[in-house]
Amino acid sequence: MYTSIVQELKSLLNSENILHQAKNIKELEKKFRLKNEEVSEEEDINKLLAQDLFMEVNKKIKNERDILKVSEEKHKTTKEILINDLTELIKNEENIAKAFSAIKVITQKWNKENETGAFKLKELDKKFSKLVEDFYYNINIYKAIQDHDLKRNQQIKADILVKLEKCTKESISRNLMGEIKTLRNEWESTGPIKRDDQNDFWNKYHGFLEVLYNSFNEYKASEKEQYISNLKAKIDIVELIKSIDITTLKTHKDWKTKTDRIIECQKIWKELGHVPSEHKDVIWNEYKLICDDFFNAKKTFYDTEKEKYKLNKKLKLEICKIADDYKNFENIDDANAKFIELQKKWKNIGAVHQRDEQFLWNKFQKSCNAFFDRKKEIRKLANQEKDLVNTEKEDLITSLDNESIDLDILRVIYINWLKTNRIHSKKSNDLKNVFTKKLNQVLESIESNYDTFTSSLFKSKIDVYKTFNDSEEILKREYEQLKKQLESVQKEIIQYENNLGFFQNSKGTSKVLEEVKLKIENRKKLASTIVDPLHLLPH
Repeated sequence: MYTSIVQELKSLLNSENILHQAKNIKELEKKFRLKNEEVSEEEDINKLLAQDLFMEVNKKIKNERDILKVSEEKHKTTKEILINDLTELIKNEENIAKAFSAIKVITQKWNKENETGAFKLKELDKKFSKLVEDFYYNINIYKAIQDHDLKRNQQIKADILVKLEKCTKESISRNLMGEIKTLRNEWESTGPIKRDDQNDFWNKYHGFLEVLYNSFNEYKASEKEQYISNLKAKIDIVELIKSIDITTLKTHKDWKTKTDRIIECQKIWKELGHVPSEHKDVIWNEYKLICDDFFNAKKTFYDTEKEKYKLNKKLKLEICKIADDYKNFENIDDANAKFIELQKKWKNIGAVHQRDEQFLWNKFQKSCNAFFDRKKEIRKLANQEKDLVNTEKEDLITSLDNESIDLDILRVIYINWLKTNRIHSKKSNDLKNVFTKKLNQVLESIESNYDTFTSSLFKSKIDVYKTFNDSEEILKREYEQLKKQLESVQKEIIQYENNLGFFQNSKGTSKVLEEVKLKIENRKKLASTIVDPLHLLPH
């Protein structure tokens, strides 16, 4: 009995998968137990051998179970990885062709695992099946979206082709080149269109670009000539600005004229456009340097002018204050002279800052206008008074025509005449001559002398003049006139006396001598009439 058990155990140990022989192993174990229960005094060697073989079988079973466990864990891990790959595919893959290719690979790997692995991972299998359903649901949505995108992309590219065709009919320019670049970027950033239309769209696109690029090459050739022309024009501008001699600019007008010219040059510079690239930096740096030099010098000039403005403002404020003080000055002639002096000073001071100029000028003019309006009013009143005085003079001249006139009346008329001398005018001098001539005539008619008459009234004359506002000046002028008259008479006396000595030594000159003596006597009398009044005047 033990022999058959040993033989079967050896057969089991040689099988490839001992785990599949579990039923046979249990039957052999049952036979072995039953055999052991039989009583036998003989020692059977096969029994011992069977026990060793059972130990080998159990050991092999354990090894195969360990290997199976490792295989199952690997199988589970592989399926989890495939589930994860499918999950990521559903989330991220929007390219339908790539998505189908990827799920095909994943499905093949899954099926292969099912063929080789144990059928124990039901939850993983259910999860995988659900993900496959989700994939095909999502892919249908992606296909719908893709169809929409293809239509939208086709419309965008159709619009771009229309614009490119329009561009082929326009004149080439830098702006157009920029527009073409924008359209190219838009085309290249737009996704695919339906495969059936791809070649047609692609051919049209490159056809338009080829036409435009040929035009661009021609444009660039002409543009190069234009660049050279621009360079020459910019060199002329640089030379023109260089020709401006900053040292000769002394006034605001000078600087403004040159500044306007440079600004005009800068406008032309901006409009000229590009120059050959190899000259770009050189001409720009030279242009910038000379412009900077000019405007830095201009800044220095106006900084200096600001300091002058401050000083001029101070001086003009002082003039405004003086003008304000003098606008109501009592002596109108002195004030008039002062205002004329202030106006001259104002003109010589120079400019102030534009924001102050009008304010200061208005302030000064306000005082000037106030004074000259006042002066005008005073002159108007004075002219009215002159007219009244001249009327008085005319009336006094007329009164000399009275036939019953005598010395007493003449004295009154003369004193009244002296009172009219408080006002002087051009007409007053003419009327004085008329009055003097007519007074002489009247005095001669009543056998009186003008000099004697006026001398007798000299004190009255002084008393009248003392009542005048400018009495001091009038009396001083009267003194100077009398003194000058006395000196003239004294010179005449000396001359006549010299002549008298000459004629005394000559024969036949007695008559002439008498005439000279008479003249000397008359001049001495006249001198005496001057000396006495002269002492009455202040000097």
